[in-house]
Amino acid sequence: MATGGGGAHRTLTDLEHQIKVVVIGQLHIAKAWQPMAKLAITLCMGLLPSAYLSSQRNDFYCLLWITVMQANSAHSIFNDIPINPRNTFFLGQFLKFNATFLSPPGFILAMIQAIFDMSSPFICIGLSSWRLWHRAHAGASIEESSSLAILTKAPMIFLYALVLCQSVLFIWLQWSIWRETNVQKRGKNISREEWFKKFVEAYIKHIRERCAKDLTVAEQVSFLSYAVGLLESESPEEYLLAARMLDCLTKNGQDAGALILGSRKKVKRLLHTLGSTQESTELRLVAARIVADLAAGDIQLAKFPGSLICVSSLLNDTGRPELIVQGLRILQRIARDPNNRVDICKDEELLKKITVLAEILATKTKTKPKASRSIPQPDDNEGIHEISSEGNDIEKQLPMQTSHNASDQENEDDIKELQEALLSLTSLIVQSMTMPQVVHL
Repeated sequence: MATGGGGAHRTLTDLEHQIKVVVIGQLHIAKAWQPMAKLAITLCMGLLPSAYLSSQRNDFYCLLWITVMQANSAHSIFNDIPINPRNTFFLGQFLKFNATFLSPPGFILAMIQAIFDMSSPFICIGLSSWRLWHRAHAGASIEESSSLAILTKAPMIFLYALVLCQSVLFIWLQWSIWRETNVQKRGKNISREEWFKKFVEAYIKHIRERCAKDLTVAEQVSFLSYAVGLLESESPEEYLLAARMLDCLTKNGQDAGALILGSRKKVKRLLHTLGSTQESTELRLVAARIVADLAAGDIQLAKFPGSLICVSSLLNDTGRPELIVQGLRILQRIARDPNNRVDICKDEELLKKITVLAEILATKTKTKPKASRSIPQPDDNEGIHEISSEGNDIEKQLPMQTSHNASDQENEDDIKELQEALLSLTSLIVQSMTMPQVVHL
């Protein structure tokens, strides 16, 4: 499996931990705030008529304002997951109405809504504190002399205290949402790619939905497990997102083998991606790197019919030498298994491609790969013609060996990778040909 990248690995782990801490904190606050908010709006609606009938004008107007502000957040109060950064935070409100920026009326309405949302908990705190102070220090007034006012005095005090506590929790929740936005920005220190930002946002939404039902599952939901889960997504965008993230994680030392190899469907889809001409070159390359990492584990070709054709198709992509490198690396690793070597040796077309690549690299590097000379060559003229023709096409695309600048150094590294993979692969093939064939069980 992939190794190295310890610093980046720690950075990804730290980001994942910070997201979990923030989301779990939000849910704890929300679970305390939501029942209080439900009770507060219910009491407000119940005490409004009493305040009006008992001529408690100040209480009536205060309750009316509080009721309106509570109703404004009803979408969060009565939602199963009462956290939506774009509905409860000022910046989110602005972004939500960003499409109406060029429309003055729409922009004004958006700003009013955002300011109202941001200021409502502070207004509720002010009104509740004023009425509690008045009842504690001003004593009974003329407007509170009725029997109805006396009966509602205790519920009023309880309501104002409840609104006060609930509003404080709401502000704390807003701060937690701002902290979440700040954590997302820290992700830019790891990668400024747009896909990474989308993955982090999707991960936050996923872990929030999972933890809303059971907070104990937080430790089970990691970047790795979430990305592996997305491999089964029907959405091409989510599948590409998962492949990119898995490639990033395996490069930085995380082992996805146990999670992916445990699912036949996931392995089959990755292998199919290698041979699909409908997929983008980027997706095929990312999938090839993932499969190359998995191939160090236990992939039995016999369990995935057609998989060898998909892998060998990487050797046909002469426009992207890195695909050829990954294809050879996959073949070299799966060839360590005796049964897989038998399947490889039975594929004459694949052996031709390997022979062509070995001869081309031998010419470019002016060396003769010892192991490749032992691979049986086609005896018929047609086969020789095919090798020659295919070799000419590949040779035009493969990197030349030079060492004068950075680009040339990369080409030389590509050639070295190809050489190492070819030498190892051809050695394994020769070993298989000189040994009795293994029968699949």
